[in-house]
Amino acid sequence: MNLARRELGVIRRMMREGRYVLTHHALDEMIADDLHAQDIEHIVMTGSVIRVEADRDSAERKFVIFGSSRDGFAAEVVAKIKGQVVIITVYLL
Repeated sequence: MNLARRELGVIRRMMREGRYVLTHHALDEMIADDLHAQDIEHIVMTGSVIRVEADRDSAERKFVIFGSSRDGFAAEVVAKIKGQVVIITVYLL
């Protein structure tokens, strides 16, 4: 199993356990795109990692997860693992 798939499994498990937080930026983007926490969970639980990036500031790995909102709109979630899942941003495509 490759790194991205393994890490996505960890992200999903942590989110099912409620071990995730949203940054202020993610909350702002959710409001702008009329998304809710259930949309974030749906994107992560049903989507796939399309890219792994290094965070500019910390060099930590960020996972770009492509999926769809509960209403079927294409969207991406950017998350990292730092003791819990940190949802950095989310946006509709």
